[in-house]
Amino acid sequence: MSSKICRKCIKRKDANDFGKHRAVCKTCTNKIKKVQNRRYNRTKEGILTRIYGDQKKNSIRRGHPLPTYTKEELGKWIFTQKKFNALFDRWVRCGYKSDAKPSIDRKNDNKPYTLENIRLTTWRDNNLKAYSDHRKGKLKYDQKIAIKFSLTGKYISTYTSYRKAEEDNNIPRKSLSLGVKRGNGVYYGFMWRLICK
Repeated sequence: MSSKICRKCIKRKDANDFGKHRAVCKTCTNKIKKVQNRRYNRTKEGILTRIYGDQKKNSIRRGHPLPTYTKEELGKWIFTQKKFNALFDRWVRCGYKSDAKPSIDRKNDNKPYTLENIRLTTWRDNNLKAYSDHRKGKLKYDQKIAIKFSLTGKYISTYTSYRKAEEDNNIPRKSLSLGVKRGNGVYYGFMWRLICK
């Protein structure tokens, strides 16, 4: 079996540990790519790439149409916003913490991504708004509705989220869904019907 010496780590390794026609082993290549990706993701262009990719994935997950703009059109929009440079500079000063990272929020979360329906914000503010909207049942997608019945099947109440049902019924947090599955629809002395929209 043949072996080679990696130019990066200077270790002798099996030839299978190298890509075709490569002088650097796969382990070192992966480390280099990780550093390069991290550097790129911390650039303005990197943020644009990440935001646009996430928007496409989230649109599909929500059953919405894809963004009505291209990555280039979104970039033009972002980079002409006065607020963007301030948000970006603050994110850099904060040591690239996720909470301060520039983000794009939809003004109306029940509509798809369009240039008329987006605004610049931070990742933290965007996340807090989504959390709040989920709790209040404002969103028409990703809704997890819990309907409570007595053990005899008499309707008692409808909750706009699993969390609201857990809070109002003193059920341990994040346990309703699993508890209902294990109990064949019965949990904490009631029958439950859980609906994901």
